[in-house]
Amino acid sequence: MSKILTTVDFMHRLEFPQESITVLESAQKNLFANDTLNPLFKEAEAALFHHEKGDFLVSLAAIAEQTDVPRETVDMVFLVSMLPRLLEAYRKNGISEDIFWNTAKDLTYKLVECYVNRGVWGTFVTFWFPEFYRLERFGLGRLQYERKAFPYEGVSNLQKGQTVYNCHIPSAGTLTPDLVEDSLLRAKAFFAQELTSDSMPVYCSSWMLYPPHVELFPKGSNLRSFAERFTVVDAVPDPTNHDFWRIFNRPWDPDMNLNELPEDTSLRRAFKTFLMNGNVMGSGKCILWI
Repeated sequence: MSKILTTVDFMHRLEFPQESITVLESAQKNLFANDTLNPLFKEAEAALFHHEKGDFLVSLAAIAEQTDVPRETVDMVFLVSMLPRLLEAYRKNGISEDIFWNTAKDLTYKLVECYVNRGVWGTFVTFWFPEFYRLERFGLGRLQYERKAFPYEGVSNLQKGQTVYNCHIPSAGTLTPDLVEDSLLRAKAFFAQELTSDSMPVYCSSWMLYPPHVELFPKGSNLRSFAERFTVVDAVPDPTNHDFWRIFNRPWDPDMNLNELPEDTSLRRAFKTFLMNGNVMGSGKCILWI
C-alpha cells in the first residue's frame, strides 16, 4: 500500500526551498485552523476543479482579506493542498505519475518566481493554474502542452478552430535542443491517439519567439535554436512590456531609469540596450510541426 502523502511531503518531493516549506506549513496550519474560512476553501476547491462552480480566485481573495497571511502565500497554500486530489485524478485516468510530478513542478517554478520578484513565498499568477488541475495542461519533459483552437485562418496548413497543441515554456532552467526534442516527442506520444495525421501541430506564443527578440539571441544559443524551430504566424508588439519581469525580475515601469537596469547577464545587457533604443517588447505566435 502506498504511503499517504502529506502537504509537506508534496513540497519536499517538488523540491520547494526549505525556507518556503517552513513558511507555507505555518500558514497552512493557521489558515486551516480557522473554521470560519472552511466554507471559502471548499468553494475555492469546487471552482478550481470545475469552472462552472464559480471563480476560485474570488474565494481566495476573501480568505486573504480575513487574515494577515499575504495573498500570494494563501494562494500557494491552497494550490499545494489540492495536490492530493489532483494525484488521485491522475491515477483514476490512468495517467503516469511521472507526468503528474513533472506537471506539478510548475508550482515550484512559480513559487521561486514570486520570491525573486516580490520577496514573498507564494504565487502571483494563480489564474494560470486551473488547466493543470482540470487535466487540460500537462508537463511533458521540459515543456508543457494543452489543446487549443488555432486562432488564425488558413495559415501553415491549418484552419481557424482546428486543434493544435499549445506549448508553454516554464522557467525550469536550461532549454537545450536535446531537452526540447525530447519534450516534443513525449508530447507526440502522449496525444498520439487523437492526432488526425502523422504530424502534430505545436503552437506557441512567447516573448522568446518575437522576431525582434530572436535577433538579440546569439546564433547557436539555446534560445535562438528554440526559436528557429518555429514558423512565425504573427508578431505582436506590446507597449506595456508585460514580459519585462521575466528578464529583470521586476515589473515594467514606464518612468523607470533604464540606465539603472542590471547588466549581469548577456540577455539583460541585450534587452537593456534594446529598450534604451526605444523599442518595445512583444510576443511571437508560432507553429511547429513534428
